[in-house]
This record gives sequence, structure tokens and C-alpha cells, in this order.
Amino acid sequence: MTTLKISGMSCQNCVGSVKKAIEAIEDTGEVTVNLETGTAAWTGSADTETVTKAVTAIGFGVE
Repeated sequence: MTTLKISGMSCQNCVGSVKKAIEAIEDTGEVTVNLETGTAAWTGSADTETVTKAVTAIGFGVE
């Protein structure tokens, strides 16, 4: 499982937006986004650069 720290999430709508953006990428497998820890994780083989671009494109930061 690959995990990224996501900044800027403040509500469940944010979580849904981040999850949807990551799930739209090929080969992400199972995606989980956690508001409490500010993280997003996926089980597939998608690379972190691609996921980072998708998350930042919708207005969130990646640390």
C-alpha cells in the first residue's frame, strides 16, 4: 500500500473529492482517504507522481 500525506482536507466532502480523483487513475486498486490522519492510500501500482498531480489539480496539497 502506498500512502501520501494530503493537506487542505477539512470535511467529508474533501475526502470524497480526493478519493474520486485518485480512483479515476488507472491501477490504483483500493483507495482509502482518512480525514483524521490527513492521508490517502492505495493498493495498486499507480505511481505517486501521477496521484500527486491528480490531488493537486483539485486544489489539495501533497506533503
